[in-house]
Amino acid sequence: MNWIPYYAKYLSWIGLIILGLWAILYWFDIPNYDKIDKPMVIIGIAFNVIGNLLEQLNKK
Repeated sequence: MNWIPYYAKYLSWIGLIILGLWAILYWFDIPNYDKIDKPMVIIGIAFNVIGNLLEQLNKK
């Protein structure tokens, strides 16, 4: 039985969506955006890395 959840392949896509949303919001220069700027990037990159890692582990 495979221990990697079936939704692991979607984590990298969720990470890319978060990073794209970050770029759009950064471009619009929203007030008080600096409070969510760094956490949004960290979460997006973490989801992307974890999703890619789980996909590679699932292929083995």
